[in-house]
Amino acid sequence: ILSFFLLIFNMHVVPKATRTFMDMQYRVAQKSPLALFSAGVMNHFGEYKVIVEKMDRKKKNLAGITIYKMNLAGSPTRILAPQGELNPLPGGDMALELANGTVHQPNPEKDNEYIITRFNRFTIRIPLKENNASRMNSLREMTYGELRIKRILEKKGSPEALEIDTESNLRIAAAFAPLLFIILGTALGIQLKKGNRAVGFGMSIVVILVYYGLMVFSISLSTQGALPPILLSWIPNLIMLGAGLALWQRLAQR
Repeated sequence: ILSFFLLIFNMHVVPKATRTFMDMQYRVAQKSPLALFSAGVMNHFGEYKVIVEKMDRKKKNLAGITIYKMNLAGSPTRILAPQGELNPLPGGDMALELANGTVHQPNPEKDNEYIITRFNRFTIRIPLKENNASRMNSLREMTYGELRIKRILEKKGSPEALEIDTESNLRIAAAFAPLLFIILGTALGIQLKKGNRAVGFGMSIVVILVYYGLMVFSISLSTQGALPPILLSWIPNLIMLGAGLALWQRLAQR
């Protein structure tokens, strides 16, 4: 029963909830842009990757700023600044105003060399909300029906088609995880000694980690086109099912 509801949940509810979350995140960012930042981690905004060491959310100040601007060819441009201030712009984006920093730009004439430019004030416009065309390319925000329509428009075997097929099959395969855990878990539970809860809990953690480890590995191979996505997406389920049936067969022979 849970797998049946998860199937509907993964196909329709999750993508709509993801789309709503992205819109809500944008509205929050309009009032408090720093809500989109986390200190000590890489924050992604379009072609910019921003790392900040410290933040003052009340004053909207940032400290220890490192920005990587990704270039189509060559190494990224690196911008360093000891401090900066973040302010929203009328167009829906945000302005990151840096002070007393440097720009390390790749030298087009010599590889592995940078041209360093110092500045007193430097403003970067960082996009907050993608346009509708680019947002539609986000597979996590599409329902299953929208994925299938988009798949028809893509060339067979293309990277885009592989990603769509992987996402579509993964939503179905993941919905059956509770059923597989029941088949495998009950067989393991019967074989474990009664009252040994620590062993049972530890075995549960191992099974979950193995399953989702296989899932991540299968997704990586599927998006690379190593094997058909419909096969790779179901390999973790088949392995769990095979292990569960083997244990049940062993119990039946006893």
